[in-house]
Amino acid sequence: MKNKTLEVELENSFQELEIPLETRRKFVPYLDILKSKDLATWEHSVRVGLLGRRIADYMHEDPHALFLPGIVHDVGKALIDSRTLKKTVGFNAKDKEQMDQHPLYGYLLLEGVAPFSALVSYYHHYFGNGGYPKKSQLPCINVPFSEDSKHWAKECAKRIGIADFWDAVTHRKNDKYSPGKPRLPTKEESFEILQKNNRSMRYLIKQLY
Repeated sequence: MKNKTLEVELENSFQELEIPLETRRKFVPYLDILKSKDLATWEHSVRVGLLGRRIADYMHEDPHALFLPGIVHDVGKALIDSRTLKKTVGFNAKDKEQMDQHPLYGYLLLEGVAPFSALVSYYHHYFGNGGYPKKSQLPCINVPFSEDSKHWAKECAKRIGIADFWDAVTHRKNDKYSPGKPRLPTKEESFEILQKNNRSMRYLIKQLY
């Protein structure tokens, strides 16, 4: 039932935002890949896109700029080993090293199909505390955008980063914040964790919260 609700909300957003069929055909296959790889990651991606749209509405910004990159921000996880992707206990340095590559993988998968979303995907973890991938790992950017547009992609990535972090903290039960005991943080804990890990965006987090 939960998945059906997300599918309906996703379809409603496609229609309400009047996203052309040609554009949908570019994005939906990536969602399908994620869904077949790991249902939880697909659910997370859809929720982040929907939350990104809400953030854009709140800030009176173009919802397309957060909704579309949001639903594919984690597409790079399709290339992560399933054992690491689904791990909920004992996440170690080797797992982190592998997971830290998913924004780069996402960029490489999307750059020729959806260049703006590719940039947002690359940067969505870049601006948080301990951000990644590192600057030295940034590939040659072959996207047809002005410097202003690239700057806007980074701003969108910051917003998607907030949505991504919030959804992960409030939906993914693991032992990251309570070693050995997988659980979801309380709402109050989630808010504190979100602020601590996204200090540059605290002003927006407080408004959205």
